[in-house]
Amino acid sequence: MEQNKSGSQNSTANSSSNTSSLGQKFSAAIPGADAITEKFGELSEKMPSMGYVAPALASVALSAGISLFSKNKGLATFVGLWGPTILLLGVYNKLCAMEKSRSQDLH
Repeated sequence: MEQNKSGSQNSTANSSSNTSSLGQKFSAAIPGADAITEKFGELSEKMPSMGYVAPALASVALSAGISLFSKNKGLATFVGLWGPTILLLGVYNKLCAMEKSRSQDLH
């Protein structure tokens, strides 16, 4: 049983090293990627959680309205898919804030 634990810990360590290496490759491949990520982080830190939830709910409501009152079902689906995307950005924001807080606690 210990062998499984150490195996999974090794795969977790390998996974995190692969992720950092992927991030380095991304930064090297796209000039200014670090600056873009930094700017997005600064902007998203200022936005409260309701800044993500309200637009997501609005997109679902708008999608329902388009679906009910329009024959363009493709547009309704397109607008309805904004909600999960906006919520995912909110989750990313929270993860970045937690990571920043954690790294500040360590130093």
